[in-house]
Amino acid sequence: SLFVFASGFIFQDVYGGSGIVIAWVASFIGTLIGGSLGFWRARFLSRDLVEILMRRYPILRAVDVAIVKNSLRVMMLMRLNPLIPFGVMNYIFGISGVDLATFILAMPAVMPWYLFLVCLGAVSSSMYSEGIDDNVFGVVLISTGVASGIIGLVITWRFAKKELQKDAEMDKWRVGDPKELPQVG
Repeated sequence: SLFVFASGFIFQDVYGGSGIVIAWVASFIGTLIGGSLGFWRARFLSRDLVEILMRRYPILRAVDVAIVKNSLRVMMLMRLNPLIPFGVMNYIFGISGVDLATFILAMPAVMPWYLFLVCLGAVSSSMYSEGIDDNVFGVVLISTGVASGIIGLVITWRFAKKELQKDAEMDKWRVGDPKELPQVG
């Protein structure tokens, strides 16, 4: 998140008004590449260990089945939550039975959070270069925008949490034969 904020700060200063779009797209491309690498690293280095643990602890198998069953929905809802680090999510999805195509399809869910961070960085860049004293209207506008963004993120996070809880309640963590593990890829 710090790098996304920094991209908004730097690209706004270098490219002006189009810096927000450039920073937003560059941040997403970096997340897509880095997330995919993290996903594959987890898949090939840790999946065998997870399968052993799922045989021993049936709740892990149930969680894996729940993620695989509603993979796109679960991944998108989790990506809308800015409190869970993206690197951790990439690793969790990599060790689950989720396929790479679904993983990549869920990546655009980070875009609202990234737009917020890039805009915050761009506004900070403008305030830094122009000075806060000269731009009272800008400070009020920024404060309103930041407050609106935080409210929007909280509403989105609560919705995502509620939907994930509904999914968990529907499944009731049914556990069958531990030898029937979800297929990878």
